[in-house]
Amino acid sequence: WKKCIIKKGARSTADGEASKKRMARLSLSSVLCALVMATRLGAAAEIPLLTWDGAATHPVRTVDDPVMGGGSESFFRVDAPVGVWEGEVKIVSFLQAPGFCTLRSESGLFPDVRRTQALELRLRGSSGLQNYSLQIGVEGITSSQEVYAANFQLAQTSPSHQIKEERVVNVPWSAFTLTFRGKPHAGPRLSDHLDKINRVGVGTSGVAGKFKLEINGFVAVSE
Repeated sequence: WKKCIIKKGARSTADGEASKKRMARLSLSSVLCALVMATRLGAAAEIPLLTWDGAATHPVRTVDDPVMGGGSESFFRVDAPVGVWEGEVKIVSFLQAPGFCTLRSESGLFPDVRRTQALELRLRGSSGLQNYSLQIGVEGITSSQEVYAANFQLAQTSPSHQIKEERVVNVPWSAFTLTFRGKPHAGPRLSDHLDKINRVGVGTSGVAGKFKLEINGFVAVSE
């Protein structure tokens, strides 16, 4: 009987050691899974939408107010790794109000950015106008004249003075409003359709004058 007890205790000890090893393997597996998930989340925390460094290149074009009878004009060129957009917004004579200039990507496929909270416009430099709007198109909702827009303002400069320092404009997705020809109107929230973005851009906003933006890129970010 005593001998049986000893053997049983040996088996219990062996079972205990095996259980510890299994738990250790499970713990290691959990840690590795957590690291993989953290890496994936970290990678998703910053998603380029439009850049000129090869990370997220899309064809772009300017659309200015001559399409509606105005005289504003803008031009775009690539000076890798940045895109340079410059021009002049003029008063539309029959409206006696400033016209507009816009820079926009052609419609296309963009990454799903539902894990992000904001859009950043990253600039290498700027001069002239202060008032702009970020613009986003969404498949099945927006059109050439209908877009999600969010206004922002840069530090004041003169047309001849250029700020040569990198700056970031951070705009939460919740700040974007659906607009038609620049006027807000009712529609679904942009934050509910971040997996359907098909256009990215920037436009002047309600002020006449010369401007220049040196753009590093448009990037969706988590914070």
